[in-house]
Amino acid sequence: EILGALKDPTDTEQTKKVLDLLLNTAFVHSVDAPSLALVCPLLVRVLKERSAEMKKKGAQIVGSIGQLVRDKKDFDPYFPQLLPHLQSALVDPIPDVRATTAVAFGTLARALPDETFTKELLPWLFLTLKSSESQVERSGAAHGLSEVLVALGRERIDDCVEEVIQRAHDTTCSADVREGYLGLFVWLPGSMKDSFLPYVEKVLRCLMLATADESKSVRDIATRAAGVICSRFGMKASVLVMPILE
Repeated sequence: EILGALKDPTDTEQTKKVLDLLLNTAFVHSVDAPSLALVCPLLVRVLKERSAEMKKKGAQIVGSIGQLVRDKKDFDPYFPQLLPHLQSALVDPIPDVRATTAVAFGTLARALPDETFTKELLPWLFLTLKSSESQVERSGAAHGLSEVLVALGRERIDDCVEEVIQRAHDTTCSADVREGYLGLFVWLPGSMKDSFLPYVEKVLRCLMLATADESKSVRDIATRAAGVICSRFGMKASVLVMPILE
């Protein structure tokens, strides 16, 4: 089936069939180098497609394969080929494509060596978080960064939360930068779940201050992030949340 899809790139129905087979396959063994050599070129092509459905499935499969690779060095030749297309999918106009790709990045961050992300992906995520190009790009980067940070561990999260809080109130930064950083708090509570509780008070105070920002886009993202935190933690952490809102 995979060979058929590789043989005829114009046969989208065959490609969709292969993607569904890969998604629904329960792998008994690890994925080895010959398997990667067969599957990865197809995934590169799928991630370049215009179809949102195909890009979503492609990103999901990349994340799954990262977990299943026996020797992480086998994935080294293919990750640089896949990365630019995953980055494009993370800033795709379609929210579902961005969300699926963000989760895939988090899965890869858990599976691959730390330096793969600290050297290549994290700098790009922070750069895109501050992009003046579009709110869509900043939102995608914020979601992707939240998933990657959770995968990389508490120390990374601590450093990032402190940086975001500092930048959020730095009036020397543009409104796009302040909005981009605050956008992380739209996604991080969902990615961390109850592990976010120690940050609730500090982050919510930051967001409430940002709701008075001179920029509407900053006020809007701060209000949205505060709503996410209140919705998720308002009941279980009311002792932290309520005094800040009063």
